Amino acid sequence: MPRAEEEGEAKEAKDAKETQAQSLKSFAQKKRAALQRP
Repeated sequence: MPRAEEEGEAKEAKDAKETQAQSLKSFAQKKRAALQRP
């Protein structure tokens, strides 16, 4: 496998991980906001 292709896949995996972390974070924030509502 060409090195550039490997690096591209590694970057995609990293981006996917970050996106997942961000969506989990926003989900947790929404959940917390919903719990705080009277």
